[in-house]
Amino acid sequence: MKQLIGLDLGTSGVKALLIDTGGKVLKTHTEEYPLYQPEQGWSEQDPDEWWDAVVRSLKEILSANEANPEEVKGLSLSGQMHGSVFLDGTGGVIRNPILWNDTRTTDQCREIEETVGEEKLLELVGNPALEGFTAPKVLWLREEEPENYEKLETLLLPKDYIVYRLTGRLVTEKSDAAGTILYDVQNQEWSDEVITELGIDKDVLPEVLDSVDVVKELKPELAKELDLSTDLKVIAGGADNACSAVGNGIVEEGLFLASIGS
Repeated sequence: MKQLIGLDLGTSGVKALLIDTGGKVLKTHTEEYPLYQPEQGWSEQDPDEWWDAVVRSLKEILSANEANPEEVKGLSLSGQMHGSVFLDGTGGVIRNPILWNDTRTTDQCREIEETVGEEKLLELVGNPALEGFTAPKVLWLREEEPENYEKLETLLLPKDYIVYRLTGRLVTEKSDAAGTILYDVQNQEWSDEVITELGIDKDVLPEVLDSVDVVKELKPELAKELDLSTDLKVIAGGADNACSAVGNGIVEEGLFLASIGS
């Protein structure tokens, strides 16, 4: 029977799951990684530590007695929302990502409200300007670390960085794009109006896929390292709250989910 891998890139660790297409859970594994708080209210992580945890988790679940690497046909991800992974022109990480629970961007949120307008922002991107979202982090980088902003070539969300490391392709998908407050949810495209108003270079924003789209096959060298098939498909995946809603059956109009937590 064919097998599938799920990865959830959380704030405290990555959770990995190997299942068969009948829904039987064959193996689960969790790898933790640290949170860095260099100043009060700041929250950052090291993407290399994400990646190392992902690789260790993949190796662990593939060591299960029932694992059959040649039958693993797909891998998809969910992940912590809103974090900013800043990449340079070589695909290298410029600085540690600023996470969803970082509160340094209060001034930038007020700047967005004044520049775009609170009502206009809701109309264009469906969200208010809150510290957790991604756009304020971009403005913070421009204002507080201009030398790093000058290097910025691509902005990714956390799970999308893992997709990039798995496939070599720089993309995001609609559920995570919606949490940047740079994405027009109604028209399903980056909001030219908000991007222009904020003076952000649209070229740093990646292509937006559907959550169920195939990004690409697993990198050949990684497939060899993990003893996986080179035709394993990596799927775009989704933001963790969006995936949680689907997992709870919120898949049609008229249903809602109350998530009471962090």
